[in-house]
Amino acid sequence: MLFRRRKVAATKGAKAKKPAWREWLEAGVFALFTATLIRTFSCEAYTIPSGSMEGTLLINDYLFVNKMAYGPRIPNTPLALPLIHNTIPLTGGKSYTDAVELKYHRLPGFGHVERNDIVVFNGPSGDTAIIEKPEKQKINASITESENNRKNAQAYFNFLLNKPLTEVVVIDTEAVAQLPNVVEDNALDVTQREELLQLKDATSIYALNTQLKRAYLVPKVNTSLDLGSQGFNWQYDNKTQYYFWGVNLQWDLFAAGRNNYKIKQASIDQAGSSIAYDDAEKSFMLQLTQALNNYNSALANYKSAEEQLQLATKYYNDQLKVYKEGQLLYIELIDALNQLTTAKLQESITLANVHIAVAAIERNKASYPINNK
Repeated sequence: MLFRRRKVAATKGAKAKKPAWREWLEAGVFALFTATLIRTFSCEAYTIPSGSMEGTLLINDYLFVNKMAYGPRIPNTPLALPLIHNTIPLTGGKSYTDAVELKYHRLPGFGHVERNDIVVFNGPSGDTAIIEKPEKQKINASITESENNRKNAQAYFNFLLNKPLTEVVVIDTEAVAQLPNVVEDNALDVTQREELLQLKDATSIYALNTQLKRAYLVPKVNTSLDLGSQGFNWQYDNKTQYYFWGVNLQWDLFAAGRNNYKIKQASIDQAGSSIAYDDAEKSFMLQLTQALNNYNSALANYKSAEEQLQLATKYYNDQLKVYKEGQLLYIELIDALNQLTTAKLQESITLANVHIAVAAIERNKASYPINNK
């Protein structure tokens, strides 16, 4: 009996060894609790999400925020997954629950906010709506202006075709969405313009008229032959036959003054037509050169808009990723989306300008193929 008591006492004095999994679990819980406590009330690591501090800090720079300087803030939603911001990685769901909500409260700190201090803060409540409303109104105004321009273009196009102004205009969206090509061979050729062809024909006519007026110096010789019969009662024999043959010579030697005036008038008309052709050709060449320059400028702007769209798309995707991780304000995501939308609109506008420039080239060259069938 005495031996049994000693064994029990010895057993009570010895500590039971914990399993390895329990030691790891307790260590993990303690580390998680300590990290959450430090992160909530002491300090926390952040990355710079925007360029508002580029004078001193750059985007994606790392910094530690001392929450005890002005006093740590009590979490409004204490029931949340630890060490995670507003959204859960990969899934995108909320990392907290609204079952328990606390009022805003901040614990005492070691100091107060002073001028020129670098602080980290959340966006004020309602600032997104305040900033977003003017942007929305601006976009609505642009949409209204674009719709008005579309209606005016529709009415003008139907007016040119002598159709009702409200007639529906079918647009080939596939052709409009593609980048048009301009053939560079004979790029400055305007000889097929209808105006130049008419002036060229007029110059040829005036040249022939001048040659005709100069022909008065050449003598003109005419001959005539008259055959007939003068028989009575339709009698016809070798005694009733007759013929007249004559020669006429015309040489306007005494009308030189009048003919010289006509020659000069014809030469002036020919020279005027030739000058009109040259002036029209130079004018069309100038217009075509300007149209080609406008096309090159519009094409360069379109390529620049394409690059800007690629950069805006990448920037938005990066900002969306940061926002899902809870490190970006919603208004900054709105700004990135606004930049992406503006870049898409600018690309469409520059593409339309390229089409307009190509149409101007075709009009100045009179090279657009018209199917009259």
